[in-house]
Amino acid sequence: MKVRGVFLIAFGVMAMALSALAQDVSGQWTATFNTQIGEQHYTYTFKVDGDKLTGTPKDDRGTTEIANGTFKGDDFTFVENLNINGKDIANTYKG
Repeated sequence: MKVRGVFLIAFGVMAMALSALAQDVSGQWTATFNTQIGEQHYTYTFKVDGDKLTGTPKDDRGTTEIANGTFKGDDFTFVENLNINGKDIANTYKG
């Protein structure tokens, strides 16, 4: 649960940054933050097509695909599905 909490906080910060620039989120975004399991490095690649948000989050463990991504007005949401130490975690981003 602690790892999930840290991820949620980090993603909340990223969500605020993305919502500030919601007019054009397509492209690459990077983030680095500290967690209980050490420093995490992320590169997000986003593509907006109408109301659909697609892309890939890449971290030190590999690359995943964004699931259920939507982009409407200044609001976006997507899910990053992770497997950390054999445990499936679905991180939902909203901004």
